[in-house]
Amino acid sequence: IPMVVDINIGMDRTGVSPGRQALELARSIDGSEGLRLAGIMGYEGHVLTAWPNEDKRAQTVAALDGLLESRQLIEADGIPVGIVSGGGSGNHMFAAVLDGLTELQAGGACFMDPFYGELCHLEELGFEYALTILATVTSRPIPERVITDAGFKTLSAKEEWHAVVLGHEDFELVYLSAEHGVWLRSPDSAPVMIGEQLEIIPDYHDTTTFRHDKFIGLRDGVVETVIPLLARGRLQ
Repeated sequence: IPMVVDINIGMDRTGVSPGRQALELARSIDGSEGLRLAGIMGYEGHVLTAWPNEDKRAQTVAALDGLLESRQLIEADGIPVGIVSGGGSGNHMFAAVLDGLTELQAGGACFMDPFYGELCHLEELGFEYALTILATVTSRPIPERVITDAGFKTLSAKEEWHAVVLGHEDFELVYLSAEHGVWLRSPDSAPVMIGEQLEIIPDYHDTTTFRHDKFIGLRDGVVETVIPLLARGRLQ
């Protein structure tokens, strides 16, 4: 059975310590019947929002040094290390150029969202938003308030950042209830009518997509494909 050793490179979530502990676990795997060391991995998720980029680069290098040094120590002990996995969407541009990594764990920003775009500063690299939720305006009790049928059963709801309405970037999300979204619009923004459909960019698409059964793929406004989310709800 191939095994990958998880190494704690600063996020303090899971993994053995770099260096001696990583070597001891690698030795234990290598010396166990039926097991084979396939490689090592670490995840420096704590650096993804670092700013400016010079700081993110330095913190990425410092974190992955522990992973790469562990590889050298294990290989010096005569145990081959095939996989060396690290890096995330928010710092992939710095992790990818380091000698020694064989795999990047980037993937969360495949659609982009305000977390990756604003907090991880990927907008500056030219990434564009590709995933939206189509919501309908169900009420407009006063001119400044817009109610949609997309609540936290539909969208992720984080306090640190908020969803964005395409074409109405001045809309401010007040809160999400189970089945409704409450937005405030500025008096001089473009009016919206009951029944009008709005495209909402989720604040964090990871915790939005698992609420849905399929992606609807459009090109130039025309539905081109339907992609089932086969892994939805596969938490066991």
